[in-house]
Amino acid sequence: MIKKTFYITLIIILFLAPILSWAQVNYNNLISNEEFYNAQAYTLNDVQDFLSRQPGQLKTFFDPTTGRTAAQIIFEAGRDWTINPQTLLVTLQKEQSLIEDPDLSQKQIDWATGYGVCDSCSMDDPGLQKFKGFSNQVNFAARLFRRYFDNPNLYGIKIGETKTIDGLPVTPQNAATASLFVYTPHLHGNENFRKIWDRYFTLTFPDGSVVQVPNDKNIYLIQNGQLRIFKNKSIFLSRSSEKNILPITVSDFNKYEKGPEIKFAPYSLVRVPKGTVYLLVNENLKRGLASKKALKAFGFNPAEIDDVKVEDIVDIPEGAPLSEKSLEPVGQLWQNKKTGGIALWRDGSLHPIWSREILKNNFNYWPKKIIDEVTWNKYSLTEPIIFKDGTLLKDIKESAVYVISNGTRRPIVDEKTFTRLGYKFENVVETESSAVGLHLLGDPVKVN
Repeated sequence: MIKKTFYITLIIILFLAPILSWAQVNYNNLISNEEFYNAQAYTLNDVQDFLSRQPGQLKTFFDPTTGRTAAQIIFEAGRDWTINPQTLLVTLQKEQSLIEDPDLSQKQIDWATGYGVCDSCSMDDPGLQKFKGFSNQVNFAARLFRRYFDNPNLYGIKIGETKTIDGLPVTPQNAATASLFVYTPHLHGNENFRKIWDRYFTLTFPDGSVVQVPNDKNIYLIQNGQLRIFKNKSIFLSRSSEKNILPITVSDFNKYEKGPEIKFAPYSLVRVPKGTVYLLVNENLKRGLASKKALKAFGFNPAEIDDVKVEDIVDIPEGAPLSEKSLEPVGQLWQNKKTGGIALWRDGSLHPIWSREILKNNFNYWPKKIIDEVTWNKYSLTEPIIFKDGTLLKDIKESAVYVISNGTRRPIVDEKTFTRLGYKFENVVETESSAVGLHLLGDPVKVN
């Protein structure tokens, strides 16, 4: 009975294997055309820099037959055939491990991209010798990818047509995906292409980043490793600014799980079916208004109340209710008349603001109330206000640039990382060391 159960389990596992693989890789859309064919994605220096950081020997490879380095051959093939050099780099690793193998054989070099080599072919076949050699291999691979884009009807695998490959139906949704299956008509090889691409080139944005796919109106916040769509642009603008939007590719976008929608702006008024009205201070706090008098006392307009379902706000923690005697439901900016110091007064505590840059980052248009020192000293100082997530930050005395993510400051390790993530130097906030030091040091941010 145990043996029979084992065999049944094994059969189920073998049957499910391609299905599980399908769940991990979208074979219908392995990569976008915009990325696959973007010849401007990598310069010659970018290619050489990438190779120099890998364990393989291509960083120092020189082809005596053409008088060019590996980086030159890869870059020029991408340029000549309008193919992303990154596509060719991934193909070199997928076919012969040329990017990472530190001990290359002549066979790996001669058949670098696997072009012309089929499952039943011999590499000694005289008909294949015209494809032999590193430069030829890279050039022919780039040519095939481009020729498919220009003449898709010449090939047996077509965009939008379903083919059964290794037991699964595959319907390529774009030229890039179809050309990859023309090049390698197997699931495993193309799964490797996708995984290598992700490992080399798919960007991981820090939590707190605001991203948008080009030519798509939707804007998203990356939070807890998920993409959270803003319900509309006005809600986005209530929390951030258009200058903070980072461009994200379709491939990078698709790797994220979708999180809950961001439905409300800070300080929204909402009403549940039972009639209770809440002030949503932020995503971490809702406070019920105890009465209509409280609503009137705070100057809220009943017309601004949105009717919502209970489940829309059930996950937002509930704070103390607001009565008409509550001084300020969202707090006040206080300025000490004697010292000039500024703090956020809220719920009987003062949250100090240690720099004018933090003040602008969080409360740019808030009015300040001048407070005498006697009144000020009645309240205890508590946690200081820090910079918002997604803020680019720099100590005026240092050269390092950080991005604030989950309240920590994550150092951006080099200019290439800064540029590839879409950051702009004009958005970097320079401030005092004391303000920077409010944020614990987080993990470095680095991309390939």
